[in-house]
Amino acid sequence: MIILEGTSASEGLAFGTLCFDTREDETPMFDIYLIDNTDIPKEVERFEEATKSAVGYFRKLAENFESVAHNAIFEAHMFMIKDRDYQDSVVSIISRKKVNAETAVWDTAKIFEKKFEQMSDPYLRSRSQDVLDISICIINFLQNKTKAHKVVGQELVLCAEDFIPSQISQIKQRGVRAFISKYGSYYSHSAILLRTMNVPMIVNIGDDLHPYMHGKDAIVDGYEGKVYVEPDESTIQELSQRNENYKKLNADLLKLVHVPCITEDEKRIRLCANMNTFNELKSISKAGADGIGLLRSEFIYLDRDSYPSEDEQLEIYKEVLETMGDKEVVIRTLDIGSDKTASYMNLEQEENPALGRRGIRFCLKNPEIFRTQLRALYRASVYGNLSIMFPMITSAKEIREIKKHIGLVCQDLADKNIDFNENMKLGIMIETPIAAIMSDKLAPEVDFFSIGTNDLSQYTIAVDRQSPVMNDICNASTQHAVMRLIKNVTESAYKNNIPVKICGDMAFNEELVPLFVTMGVNELSVPPAKVCKTKKIIIGMNTKNFKDHVRFL
Repeated sequence: MIILEGTSASEGLAFGTLCFDTREDETPMFDIYLIDNTDIPKEVERFEEATKSAVGYFRKLAENFESVAHNAIFEAHMFMIKDRDYQDSVVSIISRKKVNAETAVWDTAKIFEKKFEQMSDPYLRSRSQDVLDISICIINFLQNKTKAHKVVGQELVLCAEDFIPSQISQIKQRGVRAFISKYGSYYSHSAILLRTMNVPMIVNIGDDLHPYMHGKDAIVDGYEGKVYVEPDESTIQELSQRNENYKKLNADLLKLVHVPCITEDEKRIRLCANMNTFNELKSISKAGADGIGLLRSEFIYLDRDSYPSEDEQLEIYKEVLETMGDKEVVIRTLDIGSDKTASYMNLEQEENPALGRRGIRFCLKNPEIFRTQLRALYRASVYGNLSIMFPMITSAKEIREIKKHIGLVCQDLADKNIDFNENMKLGIMIETPIAAIMSDKLAPEVDFFSIGTNDLSQYTIAVDRQSPVMNDICNASTQHAVMRLIKNVTESAYKNNIPVKICGDMAFNEELVPLFVTMGVNELSVPPAKVCKTKKIIIGMNTKNFKDHVRFL
């Protein structure tokens, strides 16, 4: 047995087979042979039939998902299969080289894979895996094989040097039970996604994570940050028992689903859920959340090859709002940039993208994209209790510019007799030190604050959240500095009679939750799996016991 140690980025226990995120072991087996000129039309026809079958296959997979947004993952595969450059390449190789269709498809796959891997954009580089996926699928249909995806249905522990957000959405169709990586950070967006989805992740294992382990059985302990490779029988029994204990603990927590979130001294706190992917709706409802405190809309934009249309967005927002009924849903507008990007957006290269044109800065520089989303949101507002918030705000000037765009959108909808809620609440993310310090000037402009503690910590401590260094640098003293800023924000909100919410990882920190409640935070928004655990902390506390801690921040 080998024990690997890293940093726990998402809790949980998982049993599975180590699978390195590479396609070297998935090269399809097929005969390579030359054909005559007379056989060229036949091979082209075989290819065309196989592509139709592959499209049908991915369409069937899409039906397994409950939401419009996740269908986009498979629609992107279907789009790639139908891509004219891809198809022309296969047909050209068949005709020029006079080879069978399987050979032409695989040659094309390797050509496209190389092109993608040479691109600087991380999202686009990840699409090299997609082109291999679809090519393997087509080749298997050419050979009348029904299992087009080798990894579908297996219980896998996915291994890589690091992961980007667009890879996380592949969990369901690839049977992934846990993620482990050589590098990475607890504060990366990938880790945040997995915490929300309650999927274990261990990062920063280092070079001990080696490809020769591919195919070996393993247990991932996301609580302790350990991976047991080829575990012995006693370890399997011990961790299996621990897993049962965790299940029992979670079952006990679920008894709190319908218990009001009120402290011992009768302070009511709204406890909402963050939403990153659209198959989380059921888990949010089951968790007993008071609403959705943060819906990260950028993930509608990532797993595709073009911007979503107004109508596409409307259908997604409508689905969420109707599911949540009269509970508030707070949707954050497109927060693109840094490690969240897509090739079709053509973002300019920046040395420090986390400090560059991201969030509201991107939207205000691209008004048509921004107003398309605003139109979809305002049209959706009649289907439920919708509020909108805007990311990366640093000045009142930005808020006033946002309101001008909203005014244009609302006027256009009114002119066309399209219904919308003209009194929708508007809030802003407080996630930079300048916004926290100047919160007294921002508060009169908005209906609520939502503090994004992940970015606020990053910018306060001046360390890239993607860096493993963050795991070591976030200690009590740096946390204290962030808490001072949060206290300043709550005081500004109180003076201006607006609620203040927290939606970052600190919102479910067992030591900090009582301090937030005591200093006047009105709402916490946490991953669905953390709702009951956070509620247990709140209903078991009394703010009188923490007033001295808050006073000395």
